[in-house]
Amino acid sequence: MPSPPIHQPSDARHSGWLGQQGFYLNGIVLISSILNFETASFDSGNSNRDVNMREATHEAAHPYTEVRGTLSGVTFPLEGPRETVLHGTVELNGEKRTRDVPVKLKPEDGGVRVTFSFPISLEGFKLERPQLLLVKVDDRAVISGDLLFAAAK
Repeated sequence: MPSPPIHQPSDARHSGWLGQQGFYLNGIVLISSILNFETASFDSGNSNRDVNMREATHEAAHPYTEVRGTLSGVTFPLEGPRETVLHGTVELNGEKRTRDVPVKLKPEDGGVRVTFSFPISLEGFKLERPQLLLVKVDDRAVISGDLLFAAAK
């Protein structure tokens, strides 16, 4: 029997993401981003499991999970959708891991929609996997994002 998920990829698509910045040089953008989301926003669809996961991530001491990185060599305006790599760091439970994150860029509403999804190992971030009914959650979890970078209105 497969173990239960802690976080469905679609659950990361919410307003819990905070912060981003970009630098434009002659039409080429270097995006240096810091994307935070509240660890309390994990939602597996099972409130007991969610409480256990928040305890395992030491939410009080580490209230945010962070994806930080740099994406370079992108020319604006985008001529069409493209895929590239964000060279970055993921911080969860106070542990940092270097990670290359595949991202998809798509022109949208005068800006750029950025989507990404990548797996992590909970044990790789020194998390004791909680269990529900004697079944531990999977070691593999997915961090996903769906962001729209656009000029302020």
